Parts: sequence; C-alpha cells; structure tokens
Amino acid sequence: MTKDHGPSIKDPDLYETLRDKGYSEEKAARISNAKANPDMHPSEKGGKAPPLRGLDQGGAI
Repeated sequence: MTKDHGPSIKDPDLYETLRDKGYSEEKAARISNAKANPDMHPSEKGGKAPPLRGLDQGGAI
C-alpha cells in the first residue's frame, strides 16, 4: 500500500513508482497528476510547428 500523500497527488501508485526510480518529489507529482488527467497527454511529443528555415544549415534567417 502506498503512503497517503493527500489530495494533491492524483495517482499515488505512479508517484511512488517514479520516486523509487529517483525522480524528485515535484517531478513525480507533475507526471503522476498529468497522467491522471484525461485532458493531458504527458507521453505525447509536443511541438507541431514546422522547424524554422535556415537554422538547420547554421545560417542566419
């Protein structure tokens, strides 16, 4: 059974797993709460905008 972290931790099992893996308290709380929220998708990669032109060649825009 996991410790009682109060109402601030939405997924205490995931929180404890992340803490056991060495994540900080803040990072473990952010990840576990984001996973528990159906509107958030922390495992999906963000950034849908195309890359800026000119930066990949090392030149100025």
